[in-house]
Amino acid sequence: MTERTPPTFLAHSKTDEVVPVAESEAFYAALKAHHVPAEFLELPTGAHGLGCGKGALWEEWQARCLQWLSARKLAR
Repeated sequence: MTERTPPTFLAHSKTDEVVPVAESEAFYAALKAHHVPAEFLELPTGAHGLGCGKGALWEEWQARCLQWLSARKLAR
């Protein structure tokens, strides 16, 4: 990872049983240490994949990600 790493949005559930949330926490910390624009949305519950396209958790991370992308003029 370098300062040239693209802006990154992370969403991870505390209860993910496939990949520990600590992995996203560490990645987010590394992004910030390299001054890479990043946001980390940590959700209280949810399976790996956050519902794979349906449900409240999916809708929450999708809405937050779209807001983040729009604020950086990466999406409309």
